[in-house]
Amino acid sequence: EVVSCAVGPRRVDVRVGDLKGTPVSGTRVWGCGTSGETDESGRAVLLVEGADCDVQARFRDGALSRFAVAHLMMGDRELALDLDTRPVAGLGVPFRVGDDGVAIGAPMPGSPASAVGLVEGDVLVEVDGTGVAGIEPYDFVNLATGVAGTTVTLQVRGADGGERTVRLVRARISADPEAGD
Repeated sequence: EVVSCAVGPRRVDVRVGDLKGTPVSGTRVWGCGTSGETDESGRAVLLVEGADCDVQARFRDGALSRFAVAHLMMGDRELALDLDTRPVAGLGVPFRVGDDGVAIGAPMPGSPASAVGLVEGDVLVEVDGTGVAGIEPYDFVNLATGVAGTTVTLQVRGADGGERTVRLVRARISADPEAGD
């Protein structure tokens, strides 16, 4: 006789708060093969199957986002994510993470990236002294974004293979490039 010990999905209560602990509502939360959205109290319920996995939340501000990530262990029934909801400023480039760095697409017109001469195909090797080869996309976003007016130092590899250091000032990036925020 075979006895099944299969366990169905478990309910995990996820709390998303800002850096001061204030609940963040209307935020997408996902991971472990499921997703949800926080309610007015900053809580979401995920029905999770399986073992350890990462759960993420995202704060959107114009064309930019910030992410919070936490690791959910097999027995966990609750998880808290602290999400930075301050206005987001960044570089103004689409990107693709690779094993040799972060390849950038065409900088948005008027963006900090275009102001310092970055071009499509440049590869970011370091951001503020941290190597970005093989970095997780959300970790790159959190590293490259910051408060408007703050400076970030980039080590850039050009199409010719030569490297250069550029410093740029982060700026708010509108979701609509014509809006010019």
